[in-house]
Amino acid sequence: MNLWVVVLAVGAVLVLQHLLVRLFAFRGLEYTRTISRNTVYAGERISLTEVIRNDRPLFIPWMLVESRVSSYAVFGKREDLEVSGERYHRSFFTLMPYKQVTRIHQVTMKRRGEYALGHLRLTCGDLVGLGSAAKEMDQDVFVRVFPARLKLPIPYLPLTGVQGEITDLRSLMKDPCFFSGVREYRSGDSIRDIHWPATGKTGTLQVKVRDPVGSVNLMVVFNSQLRPDQWGTLTDAEQGKVEYGISLAAEIITWVLDQGASAGFCCDMTLGSDGDEPMILPDARREQKEKILVCMSRLAYRRKKRFVTYLNDLLSYRDMDILIVSAYEDGELIEKMRELRCLHRSVSLCQIQGGGL
Repeated sequence: MNLWVVVLAVGAVLVLQHLLVRLFAFRGLEYTRTISRNTVYAGERISLTEVIRNDRPLFIPWMLVESRVSSYAVFGKREDLEVSGERYHRSFFTLMPYKQVTRIHQVTMKRRGEYALGHLRLTCGDLVGLGSAAKEMDQDVFVRVFPARLKLPIPYLPLTGVQGEITDLRSLMKDPCFFSGVREYRSGDSIRDIHWPATGKTGTLQVKVRDPVGSVNLMVVFNSQLRPDQWGTLTDAEQGKVEYGISLAAEIITWVLDQGASAGFCCDMTLGSDGDEPMILPDARREQKEKILVCMSRLAYRRKKRFVTYLNDLLSYRDMDILIVSAYEDGELIEKMRELRCLHRSVSLCQIQGGGL
């Protein structure tokens, strides 16, 4: 008889607990999600913090927080965390009365883009799984990921002009008529810059130090078409090469702006899946760098036209120093560069060699 009393008492407690969880699970329950930074470069980490507060006397045996995440937002490993196929983020909690639980996850943002991490589904359940209560919520958790940084000697990148001459960004940025001083010769310096009188006095090779040209009006044009005949969906490897090219364009623009000169950006990719191709004209103002990086973070793997056709958009502008970043060079592209050269101060090509992100 006593055994039946115990069984009935336990059953009554479980049923009562089930009803309490089902009816009152989300009353007095607070959940917040925040991130340490809203803008990062691809490959960098952010901290995602979850805080859940149970501000009532109700015990919650288990609570599941689910959110869909991109495969390019990679979470660190935890026992109380599950990431299914790197697509669904699930956190498990047990909530005692009047307690607060805080968890911090390290998330590596692998690729350029815009990521919303705030759409959530909360599920609370009882001890024996008789039932559960669920609730969806949206929180303002947004991460903008800029193109990955590259460790390259950007000023020394070889450029091919329309006449076939080889130069580099330094020669584009330096004033050929004036110099502000001399220094010792370094590997890569032009022989034409040797200052012979200073060399004779010091006994070591000295070269002229030239000031940046304030009138440089550089427009970096990125070609996302990896082959002249390419069209359609990109493979993962091809997307990696496109990402490398975008990062290369970003590094060139950053370097030019840091010299105090003007730089702009355009490309044949669209802003989002249904937007237009971006066109940011050269400017030297402080906000230009962030404006271009934000634009790059929004680029989608979508083109409306072939690259040589897209270059016709630049025919309506004048007097820019055009630098095309492209994975290939063919006769049709060279001919279009010659056409642009009639309207602009210089037209050069920086060809992507290998690479992939």
